[in-house]
Amino acid sequence: DTKKTKLYQQDQDRKVASKSFISVEEYLSSLDLKIHVESGWDIPIPRVAQLTQKTNQFNLTTKRYTEVEIEVMQASGSFEIYSFELGDRYGNYGTTGVAIIRLDKLSGSAIIDTFLMSCRVIGRNVEFQFFNKIIKMLKEIKINTLEASYIQTHKNNQVCDFYENLGFEFTSGGKEIKNYNLRLHGFEPKKIQYISEI
Repeated sequence: DTKKTKLYQQDQDRKVASKSFISVEEYLSSLDLKIHVESGWDIPIPRVAQLTQKTNQFNLTTKRYTEVEIEVMQASGSFEIYSFELGDRYGNYGTTGVAIIRLDKLSGSAIIDTFLMSCRVIGRNVEFQFFNKIIKMLKEIKINTLEASYIQTHKNNQVCDFYENLGFEFTSGGKEIKNYNLRLHGFEPKKIQYISEI
């Protein structure tokens, strides 16, 4: 309860501050946003599982996992799991984003099983910075191609074009399920100047 009260106060401070800026870009630049990406056993497994179970709006596949299932994935060597924390001049939002990537190292390919972000940080473009970091880390382990899917629910329509916006090639599907492919060597990251990495 104490943490929730603190987070609420921080959000109120942000809302008050936002009114003094002419543009959203100026306001976001003023926040001094900082992202910290974690992977491997450094991820907070209980929070990662919680986010998969509760996140609906910014969730590309809406798959639900328990802590045990996340641990099994992590131990298998067939997955890379990433999470991020976001902070700004008013405080820390905590761990608010997750990506689960299924690997096929023999073929140098991978599939995005899960990509989600808490509604607390929507509108800050942090998803692009998170994705840039993921691509960089996948390249380091010799992944060359990345597949992804958008699975429609009644709550996640706002991300129906997310992969198009990242530069993925649409390969198949329709409104309810869309499948994509990305060649990592041709990926051009979106530069978000007001978010720094720590």
